[in-house]
Amino acid sequence: MIGFNQMKVCPECKSAYFEDFEEGDRCPRCYFLEEKEIKLFKVTEVLRRRLLKKWIGKKSLKEILNDARKAFEDGEYDKAKKLFTYTYQKGYKTATSLFYLGEVAYVQRLYKDALGFYKKSVQVYPKKTLYMDKLLYHTGRSFMKLGKKELAVLTFKKLIKEYPTSLYVKFAKKDLEKLK
Repeated sequence: MIGFNQMKVCPECKSAYFEDFEEGDRCPRCYFLEEKEIKLFKVTEVLRRRLLKKWIGKKSLKEILNDARKAFEDGEYDKAKKLFTYTYQKGYKTATSLFYLGEVAYVQRLYKDALGFYKKSVQVYPKKTLYMDKLLYHTGRSFMKLGKKELAVLTFKKLIKEYPTSLYVKFAKKDLEKLK
């Protein structure tokens, strides 16, 4: 008969497990879930929410968005992507979250995905924003990388016309020369 003295309590999830499992101080369930790397298709919804809440903590959405921006600036693109996705799903600054999701895809050279995020960002908030010139430039560059020269030319011309004082105009003009 198995006694209770052969059981341990996992410090992470507080569940009980038998001492036979010899992979450190964690239970089998926590051992197989990589740290902050949640395989959503293998985890129940309740556990997924619990783990996300534990990871994100009790921060406000504004703090989470700031953390996501910092992660992006530090080159932690996977973390940034998760946090921007979270703020987007919660409906907090959706256009900004979508823009940065596009930036993550752009940096990772996933140009088709970047275009989708940029398009959604403009659809959510079509007014001029602080990042619209960068969005247009990266949209044009994405079209270039995908071989859609006509769309790239149109995007660069729109950038030059609507944001003549932008820093990206100089780069857009150089790219237009390359396309001719």
